[in-house]
Amino acid sequence: MYINVDTSSANFRSDLGTPVYVISLSGSGAKVGEVVGAAAVYEPTDRGFRVYLQHFRDASLPPSQAQEGGWYVNWTGVQSID
Repeated sequence: MYINVDTSSANFRSDLGTPVYVISLSGSGAKVGEVVGAAAVYEPTDRGFRVYLQHFRDASLPPSQAQEGGWYVNWTGVQSID
């Protein structure tokens, strides 16, 4: 499973390069603790990034599990102004 995270509300500037993102996964239920990949950022741009999630024992992780658990991605981005 993957999710595309939209960071356009942060108004990062494309002329300053890609921001450095730090992320984590939150939500209710024990299953959120059984997920790997929640700290890895893929395809970062000044407008967003992608996160791939997988259950640590099984490749199967249906989106319904994330929806039922109210999972969400916490993120912060930093961009150099030098």
